[in-house]
Amino acid sequence: MHSQPSLNIAVSSCLLGQAVRYDGRDKANAYLLGDLARFCNYHPICPEMAIGLGVPRAPIQLMQGTDRVHLVAIHDQTLDYTREMTALAQNISRQGHQWHGYIFKQKSPSCSLTPVAVQGAPRTHQPGLFAGQICRHQPLLPVIEAEALIDIEVRDNFLERVFAYRHWQQLSPRIRSTRQLMAFHQQQHLGLLAHGAAGLKRMEETLAQLDERPLKKLKAEYLGLMMAQLARPATRPGHGRVLRTLLGQLKASLKQEDYRQLKQCIKDFQNGEIPLVQALSLLKHHSQRRAPDLIAQHAYLNPPQEAWFLRFHQ
Repeated sequence: MHSQPSLNIAVSSCLLGQAVRYDGRDKANAYLLGDLARFCNYHPICPEMAIGLGVPRAPIQLMQGTDRVHLVAIHDQTLDYTREMTALAQNISRQGHQWHGYIFKQKSPSCSLTPVAVQGAPRTHQPGLFAGQICRHQPLLPVIEAEALIDIEVRDNFLERVFAYRHWQQLSPRIRSTRQLMAFHQQQHLGLLAHGAAGLKRMEETLAQLDERPLKKLKAEYLGLMMAQLARPATRPGHGRVLRTLLGQLKASLKQEDYRQLKQCIKDFQNGEIPLVQALSLLKHHSQRRAPDLIAQHAYLNPPQEAWFLRFHQ
């Protein structure tokens, strides 16, 4: 479909089949090595290997110290890797502007996004030391654990954020005026609406202050709001609202029979009888025939080809 992969994704090395775990094994992930690999330039990272720990090696854990949580060897707590791991995360975070997302290994004292147990502190949990630092230094970078990719809706949300983040990185240097920022927002408007009206309202309140702050600061604030909005899972009612809006914009160009067909299709989607891709495909088909300008106006109707495949090809 594409001659060259277009997504830059950082990923825990073991998930790509590299035998870098403490026991000399890997945790190869079929989805990462299958469909997703067709569209990705992977940047494999094993933080333990990067700080000089070999294979095999002593397993590590999070341990509560007198000052903070430390990353130590399980069988010899004098082997403390906290400083090295923190420094590595800070260094690697500087590369984050090149990435479009990061996929971490779950249940790891270094790479887990989901909080793991901290030894010596009952009922205390926190994310893996390395992953936590990456997220602190790159708070807008789309991240996910490999295990979560099993859930189709969670995976779709991650992919949507990845493509949106890439699109912003590609387009942001060319947004040199408040007018261009508003045009970008209008093109993304309906896709953002699917994630909830309240968050979209906050974004538009920020854009209403266009003339009151420097463009650089406004762009940074807008990106933060956009990524926060996309992090809220889109819902079937949210998509239904967007589809109805598009149908309303298309109505005047449609034959009555086509309008009824589309209206019923959207109703079937809202009732959970058909998937989003079926309703979206029919709407896009009629838009291409009757109102091609509508597709250009709304990114929701015209996602990148690889996004269409990855998000809707189950």
